[in-house]
Amino acid sequence: MKDYGVVAASGPNDHLLKLDTSEYVMEVSGTIINNYVGSVTIVTNKQKFGPYGSKSTGSTFATTVPRGNVIVGFYATSTGPMINSLGVYSVPQDAASP
Repeated sequence: MKDYGVVAASGPNDHLLKLDTSEYVMEVSGTIINNYVGSVTIVTNKQKFGPYGSKSTGSTFATTVPRGNVIVGFYATSTGPMINSLGVYSVPQDAASP
């Protein structure tokens, strides 16, 4: 198993994602509420994590990668304490293998 997420902190909103060594992130989706990312869901080739964040409804977004690619990282923009946009880095699956 590989651990991803917060490992040092233990606040009420921290989450640790445990992925199998053959597991890859394939999709990130969520909701936009008042121009901020309200919730996030992460989908792998084996399971779904989330949604994390607000239970309010809003406009939805989904970021997927082309077949044969996997998500290996995230980036975000913010003008304050809330996330305004969320993006992903992807590579061919063969390049992401340990």
